[in-house]
Amino acid sequence: MPQIKEALKPNGLLIFETFIVAHGDFNQPANPEYLLRTNELLHAFMGLILLL
Repeated sequence: MPQIKEALKPNGLLIFETFIVAHGDFNQPANPEYLLRTNELLHAFMGLILLL
């Protein structure tokens, strides 16, 4: 994820869609390595402005 953050242009917009551990119960990616943990994206992209 550091490469994604570094590639973002000033005032750029990052849209991220993924699966989280809590959704593992819904037969999404079965491998937990592909599921984000609680607040993992927030920590990975600290310093960016979050839009909800």
